[in-house]
Amino acid sequence: MPFPELLAVIAQDENNEERAVLRWLHPHRSLGQGSRWLRPPDTLQKHVEHTLDGHRFQLEVLTVSPFSSLAEADGGLQAEGGRERLLHLSRAGDLSASAALYRLGARSGDAAMQLQALLALPPNPAVWQALLRVLDQASDALHPGVLCSAAFAPQLESWPLALRKAPTSWWQRCCHGNPPAAWGWMRTLRLWSQDAQSWQTLCEGSAANPIALLRLHGLQLTRPQLAQLARSRSLTQLRELECWGMRLSASAVIGLLSGALLGRLHTLRLRDCGIDDEGAALLARSELLRSVQVLDLGSNRISSAGAISMARSPHLSELGCLELGGNPIATEGLRALHSSVRLREGALRLSPLAAGR
Repeated sequence: MPFPELLAVIAQDENNEERAVLRWLHPHRSLGQGSRWLRPPDTLQKHVEHTLDGHRFQLEVLTVSPFSSLAEADGGLQAEGGRERLLHLSRAGDLSASAALYRLGARSGDAAMQLQALLALPPNPAVWQALLRVLDQASDALHPGVLCSAAFAPQLESWPLALRKAPTSWWQRCCHGNPPAAWGWMRTLRLWSQDAQSWQTLCEGSAANPIALLRLHGLQLTRPQLAQLARSRSLTQLRELECWGMRLSASAVIGLLSGALLGRLHTLRLRDCGIDDEGAALLARSELLRSVQVLDLGSNRISSAGAISMARSPHLSELGCLELGGNPIATEGLRALHSSVRLREGALRLSPLAAGR
């Protein structure tokens, strides 16, 4: 069953009284204590000792389903009311109702009901994977119009962008002109490959429209490719661009600055991309960065000259975070950054490597 996982801790005190404590992976949500639950046969177990208020406990840590402890409540809730009652209770935070709603949907083959039950849970990676499994299994039965309806949209909007990550297989389907029905739910895309078809779909295909967070890791893109990305009319929702482990020469930076894409971004991360002082100066002079709130240039080859360009830039005054940690910036550059009247107070972030030489 595609249930999200949680961490179960069974505490046995000195009097051999067993107590169950179930907690979500989400740190602020708990199922409470003392629930009766069934231990799955192939559960991973880890035994540790813990002392609390002078009492020594033997802890047994297991990974189980968040609904397993609620199996007995399932039948009672279903007897009391139908789908609408369960849905109302589920949205109000009743985990027993979510469990009952999920099982009711599984038994009746109603994928939409299963999705509603899962979306009532706190957002976390395990719940997202469970949602994807249900969507995969019921791809033929779910119409895109239904998936974009008010039954799902409000819950999805509260999810962080980074959690709504598109599976690689789904993106491959988009590249072949066959996007999944729930592609509109995706907000984050991570690309490892720069094959021509994938890049063309990203820059010019309608499949890129929902993407708000784009992660390009280890790609070696040319200046024309970066210019094509910067001029894309498909990435209309893009708000965050992350480039990691790429080689961005000054010429490549010019390509990235040749279109309007950067002017729509909230966050721009160019980490470990080999950006030097010339590249930093090009970024500092670009008016496209006026709307950027987070600029991360960590772990590059920016020295004091590049840092001074940043400190004097008239276009970075709105930055809430400027990350320059991991660059070989000497004392002169650090002094210019700290004394800059253009950078917002508290915006500068530096790691120990950029501590002056």
